[in-house]
Amino acid sequence: MRISAHDAWIRALDFSPDTLYVASAGNDNTIRIFNTDTGEHIRTLSGHTDAILAIDYISEGPDNAILSASEDTDIGFWDADTSEMLGILEDHTGSVWSIELDSNGNYIVSAGNVVFLWDFSPDDIEKFTLDGPVGEVHAAAFSPDNRYVVAAGEDMAVYIWELATRRQVARLTGHTDEVWSLEISPDGKWIATGSTDQTIKIWDLNAAVRGTATSHRRPDPGAIAVIPFALGE
Repeated sequence: MRISAHDAWIRALDFSPDTLYVASAGNDNTIRIFNTDTGEHIRTLSGHTDAILAIDYISEGPDNAILSASEDTDIGFWDADTSEMLGILEDHTGSVWSIELDSNGNYIVSAGNVVFLWDFSPDDIEKFTLDGPVGEVHAAAFSPDNRYVVAAGEDMAVYIWELATRRQVARLTGHTDEVWSLEISPDGKWIATGSTDQTIKIWDLNAAVRGTATSHRRPDPGAIAVIPFALGE
């Protein structure tokens, strides 16, 4: 199946939690939702004023929602069933490269020229800065058990914070150029990072927290932008 989705580069893709839909976003400043089985265009979400760099398709109670991160410095929160923008987080001052909701639905991590952790309590939204990285941070993620936040970017290092205390517990070095992609395995054992140094590095998460981590290096003929883990790994 081939879907003609956008009028410009597509920068982000994500499936709905029930896999019935796939959302795409990119340089035309829109999010578009398609039926996974038929490829039918269901709706378009408009509101950002610059390219959308990342999306996270999430469940919000019985409904579906989408988080979006954009070069316009905003984080959007959308009702995926009605196309309505439900809210905006505006605290970033530059491009927002990465956005992710933790599996319990309590926290969001966003990454740009700073890494923010957003705590969604029943009464209010509280924002914390995760210190350490220098320069742009291109990727951030929660470990599957929600114990850790991991991020990496322009300064070539991989940072790990403990979610409960927001304390940095590890800084991993080894890449020789910017890190653009990061993925944590579904079992929470491994961190994979991809860089413009043309390598993928695989890190043992628990060893990193203990201070004994080393990386496995995999060469590749070009810069690495996206890394997935298979669910069976």
